[in-house]
Amino acid sequence: MIHVAKLIGERIRASEILARWGGEEFLLVLPQTDMENAVHLAGELRTLMQKHAFPQVGTVTASFGVTQYARGDSMDSLLHRADIALYRAKESGRNRVAGEAFTHLS
Repeated sequence: MIHVAKLIGERIRASEILARWGGEEFLLVLPQTDMENAVHLAGELRTLMQKHAFPQVGTVTASFGVTQYARGDSMDSLLHRADIALYRAKESGRNRVAGEAFTHLS
């Protein structure tokens, strides 16, 4: 996990936050980044990880779930959408990026 964090950390901006969320899961907070650019960055990171030779394991793949903050979001609602997107990426064959946009129910 240290190698993954280092690889991602070298690619993101100083204003962006990378945190280990659980076992093999990471969370990226991308201030001042819209959904399109967040999905693009996730795609770049996915490719970067796939092409990198990690010590002791060789190549790895990664799935990404992307969402964006919407007014009125709680931490739970934001993370829930990211989790939905992540599982959609995994169910679509893994090693993919999926976005989950905020939908306002009126």
